[in-house]
Amino acid sequence: SFSVVRQNRNPAFKDLGAYAVAFVDLDEGVRLMTNVVGVNDPTKDISVGMRVKVQWEDQEGGISLPLFAPA
Repeated sequence: SFSVVRQNRNPAFKDLGAYAVAFVDLDEGVRLMTNVVGVNDPTKDISVGMRVKVQWEDQEGGISLPLFAPA
């Protein structure tokens, strides 16, 4: 797994702050690009190789996105 911390400069996302984008390798052999959530500071609280668990985030239109939090 490889993680990168980014901050969106678009004014519509100013309250979001820093967030972590990562490639998550599932045990089943699939790799997903996703966000890592559930951490206080994504610049310090995540690391390459850490175990994560899926956390579904409901969106409009009946869609759910898989996000990942530390296990």
